[in-house]
Amino acid sequence: MNICWVGFHEVGLYPFKKLVEDGIKISAFFTLKDEEYIKRSAGTRQYLEICKNNAIPIHYIRHINDDDTFDLMKSYDPDVVIVMGWSQIVNDRLLNSAKIGVVGGHSSLLPHNKGSAPVNWTIIKGENRTGITLMWLNAGVDDGKIISQIPFPIEFYDTCESVYGKVSIFLYIQLRELFGSLKAGVMPGKAQTPTEEELLPHRKPSDGLIDWSKSAEELYNFVRALTKPYPCAFSYLDGHQLKIVRAALPEGLASLELPGTVIGTVKGTEPEVCGISVACGSGVLILTELEAENGEVLKGYNLVEGGFKGKLLKTIRTSAERATQL
Repeated sequence: MNICWVGFHEVGLYPFKKLVEDGIKISAFFTLKDEEYIKRSAGTRQYLEICKNNAIPIHYIRHINDDDTFDLMKSYDPDVVIVMGWSQIVNDRLLNSAKIGVVGGHSSLLPHNKGSAPVNWTIIKGENRTGITLMWLNAGVDDGKIISQIPFPIEFYDTCESVYGKVSIFLYIQLRELFGSLKAGVMPGKAQTPTEEELLPHRKPSDGLIDWSKSAEELYNFVRALTKPYPCAFSYLDGHQLKIVRAALPEGLASLELPGTVIGTVKGTEPEVCGISVACGSGVLILTELEAENGEVLKGYNLVEGGFKGKLLKTIRTSAERATQL
């Protein structure tokens, strides 16, 4: 079987690596040019080493629907094209370039949570169950025929990174089963049930701005949904942006302070339990890891000794504060 793979996102790395180790022949790997790659979150160049070690041709593209991309893809006369973790919608011309079809994965149990950034949105919304859908791509958005689905829970301790780790493992299982079915002459695929749900909107790094008037539980979900490998939730302190990398949610705590006020510190003999407590619209959030604008990581003893108590984390950086940095 002649297979081409299109990807750059971390979610596809594990299945790509495992399938190559299993002896599945990948005829060519298509990925983003550097100038496009640096604009994306959660990308990895580890694909390249796997390709080089296994003599898989690598092609760098600007957009999946460009004429050059189409001509290159057609030159391989693919039976199947795998498009994994790719944010660009595939047009009809490229969809028709594969003799069997174009396969994609979506990190939800379709038709629920169609659209962009399903892992991030699912966690932000506080949902405790999701899954991975393998499907045949078509001209619509996430509405192709379903090949297979695997559900799994979202634990209270999960982040976007850990959920993607689960998705990666299940994608490998699904793709391995798909190739087995196709080899046996079976073409799996079931039409989706229509739904009135709206598509999940795109997310931009600027959408990570924290609104401290929300509840501590909402903000805990917000932080863990946007943490690395994404740009992270963020706030402003003394005119400087602070990324909120990790947080903890204590039960039964309340504060009368203004939302965003650092009300105290959490100290312990182990660095991992240290943090600063911040008042929210309701409840208190413990920030356990921050990253400053200059890239400095603040956690553990350095965080609790950083003099944050009494400061106000803001949802905006005022023009006056910006002016002080000119």
